[in-house]
Amino acid sequence: MSIHKKIKQLNPFVRYQKELKLIDLYPSLQGLCACGCGEKLSGKKTRWHSVNCSDHAYKQFTVLKGNNQAIRESVYERDNGLCKHCGVYDEKWQADHILPVHIGGGACSLSNYQTLCYDCHLEKTYKDCHHKLYSSQDASNLLIASLYDDGA
Repeated sequence: MSIHKKIKQLNPFVRYQKELKLIDLYPSLQGLCACGCGEKLSGKKTRWHSVNCSDHAYKQFTVLKGNNQAIRESVYERDNGLCKHCGVYDEKWQADHILPVHIGGGACSLSNYQTLCYDCHLEKTYKDCHHKLYSSQDASNLLIASLYDDGA
């Protein structure tokens, strides 16, 4: 099951998830850490087993929410600013959606981001805009279907 099915508030056709809250991604689990690590909560702990659990959850939340600074920091930490296409470091590197937002690549984890240098990002954006995987009508139909999907 995709994360979009689990969380109705996520809209894969928009870049920023304004209504998303941390509790939507990490609801309280009866006596267990909300991050899903399976660790039991002890003492006065009510949500997270450790600081690492809460930090990791918050980092994922900010990426899914669309926080540009969090996305850029995480992508840079992973890729060191090296373009995934040509391998060159560029001070103007771009955090690119591999699957573009207009065809459902929004509200995504870091796995849908790649580092591209400025020139490679311009080239990819041009190709994405002129060689769409879906027609604009198909993209609209997908959006409408996602809005009215009852989870069935």
